[in-house]
Amino acid sequence: MIEELRSVSRPQQAQYRFELDVDIRKIRTRPLFQGFGKLIYEVEWINRKGPPIILLKIDGAKANREASFYVQLSCHPNIVRTFGLVQCNPGSVMLLQEYAPHGDLSELLRENGFKPTERVLRKIFEQICDAMICVVNNGIVHGDLACLKLTDFGLTRGSTVYSMIDSPSMSTMTIIPVRYAAPEILRNADRTSYSEKSDVYSMGVLMWEACSYGQLPYSSLHSEDDVRQRKLNDDRLPQPTSCSDQLWTIINECWQQESLKRPTFEVLKESLLMLEIELTLRVISQEPIAAKFPCEYCQQLCSADELETHE
Repeated sequence: MIEELRSVSRPQQAQYRFELDVDIRKIRTRPLFQGFGKLIYEVEWINRKGPPIILLKIDGAKANREASFYVQLSCHPNIVRTFGLVQCNPGSVMLLQEYAPHGDLSELLRENGFKPTERVLRKIFEQICDAMICVVNNGIVHGDLACLKLTDFGLTRGSTVYSMIDSPSMSTMTIIPVRYAAPEILRNADRTSYSEKSDVYSMGVLMWEACSYGQLPYSSLHSEDDVRQRKLNDDRLPQPTSCSDQLWTIINECWQQESLKRPTFEVLKESLLMLEIELTLRVISQEPIAAKFPCEYCQQLCSADELETHE
């Protein structure tokens, strides 16, 4: 059993353990997603009411470790919830998770006519930063941050935004999201290149993509090698028309070539909050002030409409 669930008292463990075809059943036999040692099935509750759910099956030597990430972070309101374990064969782990039926943010923006204002997008960015602060505080580097579900630790590598690259320090090919990856990862994709700051770089690309309503970063370039070279030359994405200059400054801070110059997620969230306050105060200061006139009898200040009924 995963360490996080093992620490729960024995009577409580029962509520985190489920059995296929007893507590839940597959809606269809074909998986919703398949790739890189992971399968996702759409499932439903049996004889009980509950939220929409999926079954995530993880195979391989690191299955327990990967599953522990989901369990560890499940308490955060902006991270997909993990309900518990589903009984399965040794060598695999099956987790019962909350189902996000509307897909990822990029799909929502691109295919469903969802055109949020910048203020709504900033709120979304604040929530992602808040979730990523939780990820960082738990000693986890996401490594896959794009306009995709936050808890896809490795699942999103099935997306077309991923490419195979040869790392000089590794004997095997590595799969990374070239269009979202930080330059230090493009130079050397070993484990030491991944950090909170590389995730912050990806967060900047995510914010650009959201402000561009789901447009693929560097969409005019079909060669991943061309994208890689552009990024290593610090040739940045253009400012979206819907992105204010203030937000654009924050996004560009995430794209500093030197990772140490990028903000942390704590600082990034604080910058977004301060921008919200600044823009709100600016709107308030520009609101017209209704003229007030003194009552000729009591000298109380009233608007023109109030004077008509003032006694």
